[in-house]
Amino acid sequence: MDQIKRRDAGIAYIADKEVMEQQKRARKLTQELNTVDRSDFEKIEKIVKELLGKSEGAFINPPFYCDYGFNIEVGKNFYANYNCTILDVGKVTIGDNCMFAPNVAIYTAGHPIHPDSRNSMYEYGIPVSIGDNCWLGGNTIVCPGVKIGNNVVIGAGSVVTKDIPDWSIAAGNPCRVIRTITEEDRKYYYKKNEFDEDAWKDLTERIGKKPRVLFMTPQGKPFSQKLAEEYAKEEDLIFLCGHYEGIDQRVLDLIVTDEVSAGDFVLTGGELPAMMMIDCISRLVPGVLNNEASAQDESFEGNLLEYPQYTRPEVFMGESVPPVLLSGHHGNIDKWRREQSILRTAKKRPDLLLSLIHI
Repeated sequence: MDQIKRRDAGIAYIADKEVMEQQKRARKLTQELNTVDRSDFEKIEKIVKELLGKSEGAFINPPFYCDYGFNIEVGKNFYANYNCTILDVGKVTIGDNCMFAPNVAIYTAGHPIHPDSRNSMYEYGIPVSIGDNCWLGGNTIVCPGVKIGNNVVIGAGSVVTKDIPDWSIAAGNPCRVIRTITEEDRKYYYKKNEFDEDAWKDLTERIGKKPRVLFMTPQGKPFSQKLAEEYAKEEDLIFLCGHYEGIDQRVLDLIVTDEVSAGDFVLTGGELPAMMMIDCISRLVPGVLNNEASAQDESFEGNLLEYPQYTRPEVFMGESVPPVLLSGHHGNIDKWRREQSILRTAKKRPDLLLSLIHI
């Protein structure tokens, strides 16, 4: 196996003459980029597009340095400020809407620790990936093999040596997660400085994102497991709760997307129905339950009530666990549970079976 194939396979390789020949293209293009008229934005964009392996609307403020260029793939609207360095021996994948502050460095390349191994000229390249909507602060260094999730902010001066999960603010040397980014952060542009009214209106129009607003009212559509599954797929939900006399109709007409009822009864306010719905919806969001499969076997899945549950001991006050559940035969157990769900639904909630027939 030649050294180029070894490098591309992600194993130790030597940067021989053939390997270095591949770097000439990137050196010529970065030389052109770094000496271009800094006010010629169109020329800069053109060189960047030619240099990178994949890009769409990317802009890099020169100077910029890389090994090959073709190993760098960036998503839509990528922006890197001055003096960015990407050593792309391994593939570097960057998602949509990512921003790099000045002096950001991404290193996929490295060398053995032991001097004898290092002096042998062998080196390596391990891929780095960065998700969508990430902002890396000035002088951030990302080390080989690191995976940074979506919607992450890395603080200035950080050295990222380990993976960073989605929706994190992380900083330090070594870089550590400080906290999770929350919905509350949306309204601030710097620390506790909130967007003014004009900027906030413009911001919401620019991103074209309006959250689903649920108004709690007995006049609304009855809440159900099917609705909960639908709402669980939303990125944002706002629950609007009236109290005593409700909410001005003009407000409802302007912002409400869904009117939802917890049932045919009247409460003092919508807070309790909202809490009930939030609990029901949130447990359907991936990652909330330790065993996500358990939600698929509960009541109202497939318009059936859940089958009876049994635990230890085998005999309790003279009542025994059904023998089929002790058989260890998973096929027979699943069949029994299905039959019991149908029987229980027919006895307690025949309306669910009727709706299943209509479906």
